[in-house]
Amino acid sequence: MFQNLKNFLFFLVISQPLYADVLVRMEVQQDAATDSLYLRLFDGVVQDTVLNFLNYVNDGDYNNSFIHRSDPGFVIQGGGFTFDPALNDGTFSYDLVNDVYPGGLQPVPTDPPIQNEFNLSNLRGTIAMAKLGGDPDSATSQWFINLADNSSILDGQNGGFTVFGEVISNGMTVVDGIAGLPVYQRNLDIHPAFAELPLINYIADPILQQNLVRVNSVTELLSISADINFKAVINTSTQSVITIKNTDTISHSIGDIASTDTIDAPFSIIANTCSNTTLAQDAECTLSIQFSPQSEGIFNDTFNIELTDLALSYSFSLTGQGGATVQDIAPSFEAVEFAEVQLYDPSNPLSYEQIVVFINNDGGLDLEIFSMSLDGADAADFEIFENCVDFSPVVPGGYCVLPVNFKPLTVGEKSATITITSDDPDENPLVIPVSGTASIDTDGVPVSVEDAAPNGGDGNNDGVLDSIQNNVASFPGINGAYITLITSTGTRISNISVLSNDQLVSPPDNIQFNLGVLDFKLEDLRIDGTAEVGVILPPGYVASTYYMYGATPDNINPHWYEFMYDGTTGAQLIGKAVLTSPDGTRIERHLIKLFFKDGERGDADLSENGVIIDPGAPVVSLEDSGSGSMNFWLLLYLTTIFILLRMRYVQS
Repeated sequence: MFQNLKNFLFFLVISQPLYADVLVRMEVQQDAATDSLYLRLFDGVVQDTVLNFLNYVNDGDYNNSFIHRSDPGFVIQGGGFTFDPALNDGTFSYDLVNDVYPGGLQPVPTDPPIQNEFNLSNLRGTIAMAKLGGDPDSATSQWFINLADNSSILDGQNGGFTVFGEVISNGMTVVDGIAGLPVYQRNLDIHPAFAELPLINYIADPILQQNLVRVNSVTELLSISADINFKAVINTSTQSVITIKNTDTISHSIGDIASTDTIDAPFSIIANTCSNTTLAQDAECTLSIQFSPQSEGIFNDTFNIELTDLALSYSFSLTGQGGATVQDIAPSFEAVEFAEVQLYDPSNPLSYEQIVVFINNDGGLDLEIFSMSLDGADAADFEIFENCVDFSPVVPGGYCVLPVNFKPLTVGEKSATITITSDDPDENPLVIPVSGTASIDTDGVPVSVEDAAPNGGDGNNDGVLDSIQNNVASFPGINGAYITLITSTGTRISNISVLSNDQLVSPPDNIQFNLGVLDFKLEDLRIDGTAEVGVILPPGYVASTYYMYGATPDNINPHWYEFMYDGTTGAQLIGKAVLTSPDGTRIERHLIKLFFKDGERGDADLSENGVIIDPGAPVVSLEDSGSGSMNFWLLLYLTTIFILLRMRYVQS
């Protein structure tokens, strides 16, 4: 989510390129094969972010690192960890309790976090900075490459994820190959960051260096002027200079520019010291490009700069506008589409989502903006944070910045329109559709899955769909039978997943978890607070005990242990309960009640941080037909009141 953008709105006019992009090579090794992945970094757009990345590059911090996350169809991520089997005891291991790395696995040493510079969309092939949830200005060393167009997800989340470059040439073939590798969930037994760890030819532990997708080195190669946009040129010619500088420690060679890939009118090369040149360290060459439009219109051309020693074609783009005598309003988004978000909390002024729209003037005259309005039935759920009218006129080639906020107060799909009136002669008014979906359910279980649960998607029989409650979740175990979790209002269940027995590390002897291991988090607790969770078992199942996996105060190494109630934390086996809905409908289920305290036994990270991490599982079997039942609606009601009284200090 974006923080407020006070003092952020401005105009920008660019007629000549004043900055350069940076060419970087990333050597990626998979088993015995090594590929060169080339990145183009947008130094002039997100200068501080590029400088931060290059500091890590030039310090050698990314050498011997590896791709530690692969989410096919979404991102691959690296820059966080290195592995050298010659270090310490050489193991791929981490001590969660003491936050130490005893083996060859080590964290990348991080510099201070940088300020967020969101500007460009998270499209396929772009590289962006990773950061902590809820903190836009927390990026350090970790980066990710977008495998798809993730703009609707990442552009409006946590301040927007800062894109600072793109993969060029055929590099996405390499990236897609990484995304196609098998992924292993090793966050419970090795490191919390390894929930989606891609591995090569992996059969069984220990994880070896050859099992990892390694980044052997990252090298800064060349500085090349950014693509040229001449903007509007009327009855004249204009020129711009492209400079190529070798920033590497070794020489690089350039081929014959535009000999086969010609530049067409109204663009032309009028001076060239780069063709068939070898640049030593810190040496540079130049190309002078002239734009001489003889008619009105938008002109585009591209040409390749052949970097012969790298066997790389570097594509360069030229844009210009000729004879423009009108205003031309051009928004950066034809439609503003928010991803599914939580309801806006008026007590938390930053609990909204934001997407920034750039209102450009691509014409040759000043653009006067007369009015801006939000219209439609759901207009009250959106907000224009600043108004471009206050910054009119927009000069040719300039823009104003229009932050659009999504502040839904009710659940459901929302839509509105932004209407902009201006003196653009052929697009007045400009109408931009705005849409988004509001939900209070963020447990990680798809709505369609929860709604397919027995009892019409109401696992706890409270008369409300589980899919619209963030403190209730219903989901299938490994055998397809549905389990329901319920906690108090104000505490949020998130990150739900179910692990099968063959995914477990050293499971308890002679124990089978027939429903699977339930891995979830409880969030929005007070630090050092307590929480209670009801586990409603599928029809016909009864529990005999409950196991938990993680560190405990008496054993800091993650391990399996029986998690029965000790008066403070643990599981109580309530037995069969009769759950009665508000309309009198009754269902019978066996119930387990889990008691937690932040940072104590049952909280896998043993940290007082307002979050309880809970990988655990009931040991269940099919019940005997003669099992008795008790009327549990009254008990559930009293328990809920008890939870609410105890949880009054939960953070909002």
